[in-house]
Amino acid sequence: MMIRFGQDLTFHAGRLLPTLALLAFCNPAIAQQATVSAPLSADEVLRRVAQMNEQRPNALESYSSAR
Repeated sequence: MMIRFGQDLTFHAGRLLPTLALLAFCNPAIAQQATVSAPLSADEVLRRVAQMNEQRPNALESYSSAR
């Protein structure tokens, strides 16, 4: 089925349904590819906090501000 909109613009309805079906099928598959890491233990969280606290002064050595 072809619908004519203007002089050169046509719409092929036969292509619309397969295209929409493909998009609907692929969208959830792409969304589920995100990796989910295991939850961190309290010890791991505290270890990372301590590690970042050690790195923070080094990062702030070159920080400057003007008022």
